[in-house]
Amino acid sequence: MFLNIDTNYVCKTFDSWRHQHITMKKSVPFFLVITGSIISLSLSAQQNRFGGSAIYNLSTRSLGFGLRTEIPIKQIDLLEGISVVPQVSYYPGFNPVSELYIGSSVHLNAYAYDRWMFYGLLNLSYYGWINNDDTEYRQGDFSNLGVDLGVGLSRKVRKCWYPFFEFRFNARWAEFNARLGIMHAIKCDRRGAVPCSKIPPQPTF
Repeated sequence: MFLNIDTNYVCKTFDSWRHQHITMKKSVPFFLVITGSIISLSLSAQQNRFGGSAIYNLSTRSLGFGLRTEIPIKQIDLLEGISVVPQVSYYPGFNPVSELYIGSSVHLNAYAYDRWMFYGLLNLSYYGWINNDDTEYRQGDFSNLGVDLGVGLSRKVRKCWYPFFEFRFNARWAEFNARLGIMHAIKCDRRGAVPCSKIPPQPTF
């Protein structure tokens, strides 16, 4: 008795696996460089925050994780301030849609109350759709440009920690995703305050 093997299916499956493997090998160095840059940005200034999040795409039912750093820019009239938030996000291969996002958000800190902060956000990202040849959810290329619009809420707890929740809409794919994470203020002292930069001594004559 001979096994009935569909050679076309086997070849197609192997080619798809090979394509994903090659793509991941190309993406990993880029992912590590960007992640290292985000960590370096966090450590370079006293006001910055660094953290991560769990991500869930409600449309594709995919689970991912992300890393980010938040860089406050300045206070402006009618708002609590603006922050630039470089970030990377990754949906592993066990998901229906596997992707790697690399980009940055702009946070408009709209309202503060006690330890709470409500903000709107705009995110622009380049992302690689790793299994674009092997999914039924969408039709598209590996390289894409994404735009997210959303809102977020954060709260200061335990002096230096900032849990946050974000709800976003991806305009490129008309998909919703939610993010739950936490950030830590860099160089935060035991009282929860971020120290000011040291004033250099004045020259004496």
